[in-house]
Amino acid sequence: MIRYSVRINLTDFISTPEEPQIIEAVHAIGVETGKKIFLKLWYRKDELTQEQVLDFVKRYETILEDIGTNIHAGEHETWTQKSWFNMRKRGTTTSTDYRHECTYGDPSGILRALNVFHTMVTKMGDINTVSGVPSHKKENGGHSNGYRVTIKRVPHA
Repeated sequence: MIRYSVRINLTDFISTPEEPQIIEAVHAIGVETGKKIFLKLWYRKDELTQEQVLDFVKRYETILEDIGTNIHAGEHETWTQKSWFNMRKRGTTTSTDYRHECTYGDPSGILRALNVFHTMVTKMGDINTVSGVPSHKKENGGHSNGYRVTIKRVPHA
């Protein structure tokens, strides 16, 4: 089964009225489509504190674990560069590799972009997997779906 990753700048919606709707919308896409969704959140080190990020994780820990989430400081991930669906604020640029992209102007625009993501995931057929290949599941702290929330901590100055 394909895992559809969606990448969003956490700074663009954290502590906004749309924050709970955005997280719930990402979770609902996976539930409604029956497809694996992976959430990639990033932020610039000078825009959020470690405490703000940890408070965010505490608010949504169960949902973030269920989805499978990576949160990191800086625009670029070290473990993988490619996202299936990249979302970015209109007027900004990115050098991150992605397959599809949607831009937004404000947090409510993120919700509209998630509707586009939902439509695309719904319409995509899964790639057939090779039979006999064992499924991989993380151990030592992995959760029932094999994913966990990963936060790359900001070094303290």
